[in-house]
Amino acid sequence: MNIDESNTKEEAPPLEELVFYKEVLERDKETNEISHWNSKHGKKGSSPLYYYPWIDFNLFSTVEQPVLENYEVREPPDENWVRQYMTSPSRTRAVPYQHTEEGERWLVLDNGGRPFLVIENGVDVYVYSHDPNRFLRNIDRYSDHCWYSLLLGQFKNVNKIWIGKSEKTPMTEWSGGYGPEFDGNSILLEVSHGSYVFIGHVVYSFDFPESISAFYAPVGNNDVPYPTAETDTWFLFMLDLVAYKKEQFLRTTDEDSKAMNDLYFDFYGHGGHKQNGEKIDFINVRTLAEPYY
Repeated sequence: MNIDESNTKEEAPPLEELVFYKEVLERDKETNEISHWNSKHGKKGSSPLYYYPWIDFNLFSTVEQPVLENYEVREPPDENWVRQYMTSPSRTRAVPYQHTEEGERWLVLDNGGRPFLVIENGVDVYVYSHDPNRFLRNIDRYSDHCWYSLLLGQFKNVNKIWIGKSEKTPMTEWSGGYGPEFDGNSILLEVSHGSYVFIGHVVYSFDFPESISAFYAPVGNNDVPYPTAETDTWFLFMLDLVAYKKEQFLRTTDEDSKAMNDLYFDFYGHGGHKQNGEKIDFINVRTLAEPYY
């Protein structure tokens, strides 16, 4: 997103100076209710007929725009939303951060977002996030690892690191979410025998009575990973913190079915390949970190 900064101003206006509109694009022909609209917001102009458009976080246009006939005033979002996504006087723009740890770097995926940076060297693992006291502009957000400056946790001398990969399967072919560029979309650590840390949409630790032998992380639509793990007798579903006996899944793990990478398809009952039966919850679950957004 290229911004002509000569026509913008960095500021954090008070809440009462902000305006929010619906740009009405379509109405239901029978009810006249709004069926399609865009959000427009910014700062009050010189009169109710004008406003200064919001451009990016703490950045507003200095050129007034007319409030068009198809704009309708809408209920403003709550203050927390405004301070997190639009403008805040207490947050400053993020500056590049130089990581000193050596190793591979992975940006975890979460429904289009990149909540965590993971740096690992095969033995030690470092998990970073954005500093909530700083903000990113759209041009910053995914451009480099340097924006992840807040160390959330480190795990030393781990037993095993699984880097989630998304292979080409019927599901990922449909979503387009396969190939090396999706490596590291989710990550699983065995920190000690029977104790694990999952790094994905959140970071959490848990115990499991059987040793995990494999980890899979196919990516669906909108950059949503569907990670699962496997033991001798269980399939673990990392988004739901529950495990099911493997015998309940009727598909095999042959090359054609790609069952291991499509387990969530069966878990949700879409393929009719899962039977009801024994399940267990993950043990001693503890949330270690949540996304910054």
